[in-house]
Amino acid sequence: RLATVERLLADAAAPLTDLSPDVVRARATVRELALGIHPAALAAGDLAGAIRSLVARSPITVDASIAGPVAVPSTLAVAAYFTCAEALTNVVKYAGVTAAAIRVTVDADTLLLSVVDDGRGGADPAAGTGLRGLADRAEALAGSLPIDSPPGGGTTITLRLPLAEPTPPADPPPHPDQVRAALSAVP
Repeated sequence: RLATVERLLADAAAPLTDLSPDVVRARATVRELALGIHPAALAAGDLAGAIRSLVARSPITVDASIAGPVAVPSTLAVAAYFTCAEALTNVVKYAGVTAAAIRVTVDADTLLLSVVDDGRGGADPAAGTGLRGLADRAEALAGSLPIDSPPGGGTTITLRLPLAEPTPPADPPPHPDQVRAALSAVP
């Protein structure tokens, strides 16, 4: 009987081993949802770690290259994270590929994030709300989100965000009539 029990346990262990990575990913996802959608790494200011968590949970192979420390203001980190998440979701749903690449660099004045695949291409921001929403978010942060996606030629989504806060426009100088009126009011 002991041999039968050992065989049954061995047979049961194989599916559990295969299930284990999925359980770990699901646990990480539930934890992030409990923390308010942001992954724990992003909440701690770690954009690189947050992107690595996306890569670890992705159902496709993702090559992530994150150059140097990625210390950026939290508003930029959140925008970069959600851009990356949406772009990877689109790759999985629409590109028809099994691999993608993410590149993140930060220089003295710019955060640059690219998500690239060699799939179907043809991504059109006007055709849905996802890409348009990402572009709107980039523009609200004085950045840009160019999308290169020729049909049949893959897609490259590049987020460019300035690290410095945009300088508000200076007040225009007063009109000469306003100056004259102010001067004539002085006794």
